Amino acid sequence: MLNFIYQIPMKIIFSKETIHDLSKEVRRYGKKVFMVYGGHSSFEIGLYEIITRQFKDTGIVYQELGHVTEPSLSLLYQGIKKARVLQADLILGVGGGGRIDMAKVIAVGVRWTAIVRLIVWIPENMVVLVVL
Repeated sequence: MLNFIYQIPMKIIFSKETIHDLSKEVRRYGKKVFMVYGGHSSFEIGLYEIITRQFKDTGIVYQELGHVTEPSLSLLYQGIKKARVLQADLILGVGGGGRIDMAKVIAVGVRWTAIVRLIVWIPENMVVLVVL
C-alpha cells in the first residue's frame, strides 16, 4: 500500500495507521467534537474504542449521535441540537455513507438558524454506486 496525503482543498490522509493520529488532526480545528457513527460494526472492529480512547487521553470533549443506520429527519434535528449545545468545533462521521452524509448535513444545520423541511417528489429513482 502507498501512503499519501492529498489536499485540494479537502485533505485526504490515506494510511493503514492514520486512525491513531485522529486526535492530532482534530486538534487542528478545535477540541469539541460531535461524532456520528453507525451500528454495531464500529464496536465489533474496535473503531469506536480507538477513537474515544484517543479523545479521552488527549482531553478532546465529544458528544455522539450513535446507531445511525438509516438517516432520518428526526435524527438530523437531534444531531443538530446536540452539536449546538456542545458548541462543537467539528463534526466527525464514522462509518459508511449514511453516517458521512448525516455528519455533513448536521454541520450545515449547526450554522443555520432555521432548518427548512423540504419534500421533493422524484418520479424515478437514480442508481448510485459507490466503492470504498
